[in-house]
Amino acid sequence: MVLLALTLTLGACEGGSPFTPDTLPGPGGGNGGTSVGDGNAAVRILGTWEATIITFLPANDFVTERTTWIYRADTTCLRVVESEQFSEGIMRTTIRGCTYTLGQGIVRVLYDGATLPTLYPFSFPINDTNRLVLSGITYERIP
Repeated sequence: MVLLALTLTLGACEGGSPFTPDTLPGPGGGNGGTSVGDGNAAVRILGTWEATIITFLPANDFVTERTTWIYRADTTCLRVVESEQFSEGIMRTTIRGCTYTLGQGIVRVLYDGATLPTLYPFSFPINDTNRLVLSGITYERIP
């Protein structure tokens, strides 16, 4: 815990460097009307999150895509995308390891082998600890 606090303090001191804030601002505080109240965003994001999106295609076809994010306390993460096109019937799975840092309303994800991070805006709906909105997609916490 002391190491985490020291890391956060040092990260916040470097101009332009990613950092993990203690809390996100409440409503009207610049985070799109969402809040984590007194909760710590670095703690609230930990765990496994899942969302499923169905994309309809021509000729009565569709693609189902389930994305699972796992955020760990050691700042490592994992993104698993399982997609299947109905007409093919073949499940495709992509697994990408990563590390992450939190900025004010942004998750900076550095995928394994990448040189630049990918930025994902995030928020937590007011009074709902089991939902994470990541790049406009709502993810449910998986126990």
